[in-house]
Amino acid sequence: MIAGRGFQGLGLAIIGGTLGFILALSTVLYKTSSWATLLRGGALFAKLTAAKNIPFGEKLIPYDPADLEGQFAQTADLRSLDDRMYIGLRVGWAVAVVPGVWIALNIQNHNAEPEPFVIEVLKRCVIGFFFVALVGGVCGMALGGLTVPGIHQRNILLGTALGSVIGLGFGTALAQNALQPGIFFAISVGSFAFLGLIGGLLSAENFQPAAETKTSDVDSDRD
Repeated sequence: MIAGRGFQGLGLAIIGGTLGFILALSTVLYKTSSWATLLRGGALFAKLTAAKNIPFGEKLIPYDPADLEGQFAQTADLRSLDDRMYIGLRVGWAVAVVPGVWIALNIQNHNAEPEPFVIEVLKRCVIGFFFVALVGGVCGMALGGLTVPGIHQRNILLGTALGSVIGLGFGTALAQNALQPGIFFAISVGSFAFLGLIGGLLSAENFQPAAETKTSDVDSDRD
């Protein structure tokens, strides 16, 4: 902002503030500290970077992404949750077919020279397929999971909300220099919200047994 980059400074402030809020929130939702959360994220980033760029690089970083112990136990019936998410997955696939076909047909080629017909058709089919499988499937599973009460509802909604705020900062910082600022801003918010949705959906405590189930198991063992 001091250098006259007002939108860039505001966007970075939003991103940094949101990441700081996530680190602070980790001490409330999980039995860990902000520093431990930061170290886990750095180790995971280093491990993935080494794995993608160095042969057998994942072995260079001795990091085991063990599940964190949450402060609150899952309260949903896991069988019902799995059934609803599976139904949502299939419904999401069906709903995403039409927009997936539309996206595949309306993709613009930004290359200087036209691509061969076979390559262009293949690219459109792959993008359309992944849109239906990934976006439709993930959104359908999330909506299906939200119909079952439990701690997973908080994780899904919180992950989506925090991701959208980070996307808001990203779009604020860079949209002014884009050819179509409005579209770039919307894509930024939507993309990061989708990544946050995936994170909330894959939270480890979503799939842990409910507290009542653990107690009954202990009682049966004592008997």
